[in-house]
Amino acid sequence: MNRTLCILLASAAVALTPSVHAIQFQFTFDFTSGPLTGQSSTGLFETTAGFGTKSASNGGLLGFTTTVAGETFDANDDASYPDFPVVVVELNETSVGFIDFISSSGPLGGGLTLSWAPIAGVNAVIYLPANGTVSMGMFRSGPEVVNLPDSGTTGLLLAAATAGVAMARRRAIRR
Repeated sequence: MNRTLCILLASAAVALTPSVHAIQFQFTFDFTSGPLTGQSSTGLFETTAGFGTKSASNGGLLGFTTTVAGETFDANDDASYPDFPVVVVELNETSVGFIDFISSSGPLGGGLTLSWAPIAGVNAVIYLPANGTVSMGMFRSGPEVVNLPDSGTTGLLLAAATAGVAMARRRAIRR
């Protein structure tokens, strides 16, 4: 009986632990000039849900990554880290107002500038590798939203399943 109660209490604690709901913004850009002409790259930003400016410094930016010409950039490669990159969610919880990422140098020495906004003319990618042969491009798709599961929901389901097993076991012992 005491063990069953302990299991139920531990399960409830897991279920009630606060979790952060995350939204992932996936994007694609195509190079239109330079040595990478015709090549495409994808990337993503992962942020907390809700309105406002999301950056690493305020805890709203949970992750950023993109790979260009075999060189992977993340938030730590940013010249102003942790203040940038930044995502501004303006319209609702599934819309991005602005993305910005400016790298001073990535893992292989290349620099990357990304800028995307729903404003004409603010939609650019510049990749400058260590050898200086610059490639420029444009975003093919603005961010596409992927809602990530809330870990609190998983905990609640685990707690309910454990409670069900405990109740079934208790009934079996009584019989």
